[in-house]
Amino acid sequence: ELDIQISDTEVVNQINSLAAFQKNKVFNNTAYQNYLKFKRLTPLEFEESQREALLLEKIRNLIKSNVKVSPNELNEAYMLANEKVKLDYIIIPSNHFKSEEKVSREEIKSFYEKNKGRFEIPEKIKVQYVKTTPKDYESLIDIHSEDIEDYYNTKIADFRVRKMYKAAHILIQPETNVNNSEESTKKAEELAKDKADGILKKIRNGASFSELAKKYSDDPVSGENGGSLGEFPEGMMVTEFENALKKLNPKETSEPIKTSFGFHIIQLNKVTPERIKPLEEVKEEIIKKIKANKTRQKMRRVVKHVYRSAKDDQDLMRAAQENNLSTQTTPFISREDHVDPDIGSNPEFFNQAFLLEDNKVGEPVVTLESAFVMKVVNREKPYIPELNDVEQLARSKSQEEKDHTFSTTKSESLAKK
Repeated sequence: ELDIQISDTEVVNQINSLAAFQKNKVFNNTAYQNYLKFKRLTPLEFEESQREALLLEKIRNLIKSNVKVSPNELNEAYMLANEKVKLDYIIIPSNHFKSEEKVSREEIKSFYEKNKGRFEIPEKIKVQYVKTTPKDYESLIDIHSEDIEDYYNTKIADFRVRKMYKAAHILIQPETNVNNSEESTKKAEELAKDKADGILKKIRNGASFSELAKKYSDDPVSGENGGSLGEFPEGMMVTEFENALKKLNPKETSEPIKTSFGFHIIQLNKVTPERIKPLEEVKEEIIKKIKANKTRQKMRRVVKHVYRSAKDDQDLMRAAQENNLSTQTTPFISREDHVDPDIGSNPEFFNQAFLLEDNKVGEPVVTLESAFVMKVVNREKPYIPELNDVEQLARSKSQEEKDHTFSTTKSESLAKK
């Protein structure tokens, strides 16, 4: 109704501005494509998500710019948000009090009649299915050297090892004052800088960086470890810290560097340059990935063949045998109770099973770990059992209701005292 739209140009500008896709403050398509692969998104899907986010932002801004709030409304909202009360209370569990009276046969019967739906036995089905997994085809897969080289060259970005630093620091934070005036903040920073300069002078005179970090650093985690930050990738630290690191050679110590955290004295221990892992180093990893991809492809092709063969005459057993597979049949299962170790936790399988018509082969259900073709071979309709068949359950549930009513009445009477 508002006719608010997001143009393609706005979407492109938004994506180009995202820090995750930038290198040296310029949009990097490789980083963008790697992100899409990691999230298993197509460019269109990601662009539409950004379009929706921009649209929502425009709507929020439109509402903010057009809504007027009166002083009375502001005051009322403030009072509502800041009004406080103190109260004493007792928590009484709903089943705290138990009725001394046991339910009678008539009460059980009355409860059953009023709540028959709670005793319904749900629909149950038996499913005949063919299952195959990628592992079934590992022995059939041949991987050639050119396959490995093609994968390596195509996925070369995946084998980039980022530049790594190994460093330590001593952090000196300005003391915080109740009076947050500009003058007091400046004074606190000057004192912190002077303290950092004094520590640096001791380091220059031969004192142990590690011992001084333990004694003076306001970073409790690294301070306990002599200031060690361990090894971390380029781009992990705040900009001022990173810029100082880049100017240091191994074993050198920086002047105090100011960041939003305070003043850092940084000691660079080691730099590991960025590199691309050579093919020989990642060869086994690539073989595993190619094998996983090819066995999954084979698995998908086989279940498609089974499905196409079976859908004409709905004979799943014959179609399975033609593809050197066998069929299995589940016990009776319901939507609520369908534990089967061979199928495992597989929502796609069970969702399809309960949507199928009897004796009609369903389309393949494929996951990363397994693939199935199935049909429903038997079905029991839902029904409500007679009271005699569920009397023990009805007795238990009706007693629970009686106890709950008694506990509620008792709790309300206590509240009135």
